[in-house]
Amino acid sequence: MEQDAYHRCVVLIAHLNNQEQWNLTPEEQVAYCTALAPLVSAQATDTALRHQIIFYHTHHTEVAILRHPQHPQYDAAWKIVQAYLLQVLLRRVAGYPDAYGMAEEIRQDVLEQLKKSLPTYRYQSQLKTWLQGVAQQRANRHLGRKLPPPAESLEAQIAQGVAVADTGESPSEVADAAALQALISQILTNARQHQAFRLASQGYTLAEIGAQIGWSIAWTSIQIKRARELLQRHPEIRAWLHDEDAAPGE
Repeated sequence: MEQDAYHRCVVLIAHLNNQEQWNLTPEEQVAYCTALAPLVSAQATDTALRHQIIFYHTHHTEVAILRHPQHPQYDAAWKIVQAYLLQVLLRRVAGYPDAYGMAEEIRQDVLEQLKKSLPTYRYQSQLKTWLQGVAQQRANRHLGRKLPPPAESLEAQIAQGVAVADTGESPSEVADAAALQALISQILTNARQHQAFRLASQGYTLAEIGAQIGWSIAWTSIQIKRARELLQRHPEIRAWLHDEDAAPGE
């Protein structure tokens, strides 16, 4: 099975290297294939694998730095991560008393979890999306025993659900995230609208999404808004959000 994944990587990486003008040497392309093949799901479509390769190309150097304390840029890279996590957590705990102190407390737990979980990052989402997913999960566990938090937006909760499959937290969480993605695919039957929503959930800007799909920024914004409205109206999505809100903390 891994040989099949390796062959698929060889073909797609060669195509992307030419299309995106990455200028990878043959040796670098082999290194990409060797690193990615064990991470590829047997069910991954060519589109999903293409995104995975792009995310690997974008983030593998940064991930390597974060995973090796001996690297000269290790401390600087983690400071950037910590600053981003604080922004994510401050939004999550907005409305609580001493929100800043709470965010700082949770951030320490998130950092410990990230250093354990980083080897499980499979490049199925942007690195920031994956970091946000881990931070949201740990925050939810901290807040589970406190007063009910302010309601998260649909966008934030679905983005978390789409990202969680890449965190490797537990088989049940991965299965739930896969089911959510399948449900979103069933609801957003317009392929380009679905792609736009997925890219938005992964952190791409309107300009980047529009460039990939061939839409203007204004039309991209309209289509993503329509996608969110469709999801908000769907009873199964509302039920999923209700279950998330009702889940007890650890």
